[in-house]
Amino acid sequence: MKSLMKKLVVCLLCLMMLISMVACSSQEQSSEPTDNAAEQSSESASNAEEKTYKIAALLPGSINDGGWSTLGYNAAKNAAEKYGAEFSYIEISSAADVLEAAEDYAQRGFDLVFGHSTDYQDTFVKLVDQYPDTYFVVTNGTINKPNMTGVINKAHEGNFLSGVIAALSSKTGKIAYVGPTEMQSINESMAGFKQGAEWAVPGIEVILTYIGTGTDVGKAKESAIALINNGVDVIQINCNQAGQGVIEAGLENIGKVVIIPSNAIMTDKYPDLILADMPNENYAAGVDKVLKDIIEGNFTVGGYEMGVGDSETCIPSKHMNIPEEHLEKFEAAKQGIIDGSIVVSRVLEK
Repeated sequence: MKSLMKKLVVCLLCLMMLISMVACSSQEQSSEPTDNAAEQSSESASNAEEKTYKIAALLPGSINDGGWSTLGYNAAKNAAEKYGAEFSYIEISSAADVLEAAEDYAQRGFDLVFGHSTDYQDTFVKLVDQYPDTYFVVTNGTINKPNMTGVINKAHEGNFLSGVIAALSSKTGKIAYVGPTEMQSINESMAGFKQGAEWAVPGIEVILTYIGTGTDVGKAKESAIALINNGVDVIQINCNQAGQGVIEAGLENIGKVVIIPSNAIMTDKYPDLILADMPNENYAAGVDKVLKDIIEGNFTVGGYEMGVGDSETCIPSKHMNIPEEHLEKFEAAKQGIIDGSIVVSRVLEK
């Protein structure tokens, strides 16, 4: 009887040990998914933080044109470098290239496709629904979609200031603005230039000229020489690569004319010729803000309009002996635009 009782006790102890082992094993197995989930969650958060964003720029000309395309290239490249983003660009040679290039970048997972020409927006709008995770941004674009908007430079404001310093610096009472062909951005720039000149010096003669090209250096030089021979002693240029022709004409007429190059910094290179730099950093400020907002999840449709108060747009040369009263009037104009007491129209009245 005692032997039987001993066996029963031993069996009972073994059964209890077995139940305990199974319970421990079950707890270990049930805890594994929880630990893995935590690890996966941590890894996902780490991956999100380490995501490398991608920005691409579509440019209508050479990045070395010293004007419009150089401006757009630098704006996108600088933003990419600031935020550690991957950067790519393409120089567009025909309208057909726009769709192919933009779609290629979208398919490759680029977060931001920046088109540095208002003409690109009609093409971009064809892609926005198909690629909702890519943001399409167009220089001076007016079409707004959930993932598409424009970076708009208030060029008329910056050119109001260049018109002010041009008019104040003229000794002949004749100044000129040389553009390529009639287009919205050029017309608005001319409008601001003319208003600024007439605000600073009522009655000044402002000549607005389209040379019909943004690449023909010789034609731009001929136009500039004709203006100089007609008594113009301050010329603002905004015709991309062709603008080099105006610079050449100016270098041959030092003392008779001074130049304001748009979208460029040249005062140190040509200290006896350049009256003011026009770095036009508003596009850079706009692209920077767009990329920052994309990264932070704050992309805003229609919220990227940059004016005189957002960056330097016109800087009088430190090499020229510009009278202090002229600089004071220039600063008064700048402050007036910022505080709203001076309102610059985009409309060109010829």
